[in-house]
Amino acid sequence: MRIARATLVLLAGAGLAIAAQAASPIGVPLYDGVVVQEPYRYLEPGSGQDGDPTSANLQTEAAGPDGLSKPFVAATQEYPPQAQLIAATGAFITTAGAELVVKIEPIRPTTQPAGSRIAGNVYRIAVLDGSGAAAAIDPQHPPTVSLRAPVEVTNAKLARATADGWETLSTEHGGLFGLSASEVSVLGDFALITPDTGPGLLPILAGLGAGAVLVAILGFLLLRRRRAIVSAPESAHRAGVPSKRPPRRGRPPGRRR
Repeated sequence: MRIARATLVLLAGAGLAIAAQAASPIGVPLYDGVVVQEPYRYLEPGSGQDGDPTSANLQTEAAGPDGLSKPFVAATQEYPPQAQLIAATGAFITTAGAELVVKIEPIRPTTQPAGSRIAGNVYRIAVLDGSGAAAAIDPQHPPTVSLRAPVEVTNAKLARATADGWETLSTEHGGLFGLSASEVSVLGDFALITPDTGPGLLPILAGLGAGAVLVAILGFLLLRRRRAIVSAPESAHRAGVPSKRPPRRGRPPGRRR
């Protein structure tokens, strides 16, 4: 009886799941298990780096009668995405029935931040209305920009390019996959910037380690040579000293018992 009831419960649950999916299909895949992070794609890749970063082009749902823009997530196609714009309901000021076009594309930087360097790509993010003009942001419901840093970058901050240079933003670090996010009141060109510390600590440590190994080898060779020089006179002195052992006396010749 219990087995039959359990079977009926499982069948009922499966039926509800199938009905829910049929009524409102979900196109987003479900991931289970170990998630593999895709290597970072650079617009201008260097030696050993991947290229061909992707873009995003999204048309939002039409705003309701109240003129509130619909929520959306626009993201590039890498996994995890290297650039995203996340907006809640009413994040952009528009009119009833209006649709918005969201564009995210990697671009070449025109300026470099003072005392810092750009980590990864610069992304131009724009939200346009039907006339092609930039849609205004509602300051009460600002959207969020999220960028993913290359795997070797650990202390980056989000920044936006302005007429006076790069402006750092209040940044929240997601931890997983090097994601950094910030609420923004103005769209434009965004990037992750990190302090310019030269070649970094790893080459310095490697150089110090190689120097320590070289010093140890030279010290060992000098010590070995010194021991060889000290032991050589001792060997020569021992070879010239006559033996103190009395000679063995044999029986005189011609005498027998």
